[in-house]
Amino acid sequence: MTPSGPPPSLRAAVLVGGGSIRMGRPKAWLDHGHGPHALHLVRLLQALPEVQEVVLSGPLPSNAPAGISEIPHCPDQVSGIGPVGALLGLFAQHPDSAWLVVGCDLVLLEADLLAWLCRERSPQHPATVPISPDGRHEAVLAIYEPSLRPLLEQMWHEGRKSLQRQFLHWPIHAPKVPDVFAGQLVNVNTPEELSQVQPQPSSTP
Repeated sequence: MTPSGPPPSLRAAVLVGGGSIRMGRPKAWLDHGHGPHALHLVRLLQALPEVQEVVLSGPLPSNAPAGISEIPHCPDQVSGIGPVGALLGLFAQHPDSAWLVVGCDLVLLEADLLAWLCRERSPQHPATVPISPDGRHEAVLAIYEPSLRPLLEQMWHEGRKSLQRQFLHWPIHAPKVPDVFAGQLVNVNTPEELSQVQPQPSSTP
C-alpha cells in the first residue's frame, strides 16, 4: 500500500521492443491510418492531462521513421524477458513515477479507453491492470505504480517472466473493461490478424 499523500506522478511508455517475428516487420512502424503506430500512440498518451511525459520503451526496431528520434527513449533493463524487462528499465529511469504502458499490438486503441484507464487508476495498489471481457488481464495496457518494483525484481531474480501468472498472486486493482471499449483490445501480431482489422485496398480493374 502506498502512504497517504499525493499519488506518484504518472508517465507513459509505448513498448516498441518486441521482435515482431510473426508480423515480419516492426509493428511499431506500421501505419493503420494515422502514420507510424508508435507515434500515433505517443500522441494519444501526450493528450492525457494526467501524463507528465511519454517515452518509447525497449530497443528501437530498425528503419525508424522520421520523428522517432524526437521522443525520449528508455532501454530495457533486461533484454529478452518482454514487458518485465521494459518495466524494470522504466523504474530504473524514474523510480518514483507510476508508468502507464501501451503495447504496439493494440492497433485499434483510442483516447477514450486510455482516459477510462486513468480514471480507474488506484495508486494504493501496485498496479491497475484491466480485465478484458474475455477474462484476460491486459498487461500491456496498464498502470504500474512504484510499489510494484520490488515485486518485479523478485520475479526477475526467481527467473519468472509471465506477468499474467503473477497477477493472480499480486494485490492488483483489476477493473473490467466496459463492453463499449472491448473492440479496442484486439491484439495484432501477424499479417493475417492485421488483414482482419484493416480494410484492404480495392484492386484496380
